[in-house]
Amino acid sequence: NCYIASNLADDQGGGLHMYGPVDVLGCTFYYNDSSDEYFHGTGGGLYTNSVGGHINDCLFYENSAERGAGLYAANCPDTRVFNCLFYGNYTYGQNPLDQAGAGAYISGDINFFNCTFAANLMAPGGSGVSIFVYDDNPVIRRCILWEESDNSLYINNGSPTVSYSNINLSSGTWPGTGNFDANPLYTSSGNIPCYLSHVATGQASDSPCINAGGSNASSISFLGASGQTVSMTQY
Repeated sequence: NCYIASNLADDQGGGLHMYGPVDVLGCTFYYNDSSDEYFHGTGGGLYTNSVGGHINDCLFYENSAERGAGLYAANCPDTRVFNCLFYGNYTYGQNPLDQAGAGAYISGDINFFNCTFAANLMAPGGSGVSIFVYDDNPVIRRCILWEESDNSLYINNGSPTVSYSNINLSSGTWPGTGNFDANPLYTSSGNIPCYLSHVATGQASDSPCINAGGSNASSISFLGASGQTVSMTQY
């Protein structure tokens, strides 16, 4: 439950730089920056190089770096990112081709569950506005990767398993069970602009992400839920 804001690092981890299996729970990373005059500034909000650990219920908001403006996870097998919002993070640098992963830049078999990526930005020529996968075989499940660009998810190397996710593409849908490409119909509440529109709460239409997350609610620790159809997450 920490608020980590307005910090600057020369190279790695503007907000927080950590090694080892550390749990980061309910934290906000806001307006942190990682820059490097000679190499690539990485992990504007959070830089982690750990095996295991959990990043749960966190907000990554308006952080900046050349790579991994919100999150940079290097060599992090068995790390789980759950129910996090990556919003308004942006990459920058002298060469747009070096920019990657405005939301997250990952290496290793990391698991993203119920995460939302929206309004992240990078210059034309960069790769993976939401997530840049450097290598290995991450899992992306019940996530929304919906950016102004159709360059939301970029695979440099590896074979990610993507399912029940809404991913903005120039055409078609991302391969995998339950994936689709449709405007999620966001609505705002307070400072969070990425709730799902729902007729039951007064909006004109239901988001297509409602009841689109598969039927294994018990697997994501909803107390008392078993075999129910669940929605994709919103922070």
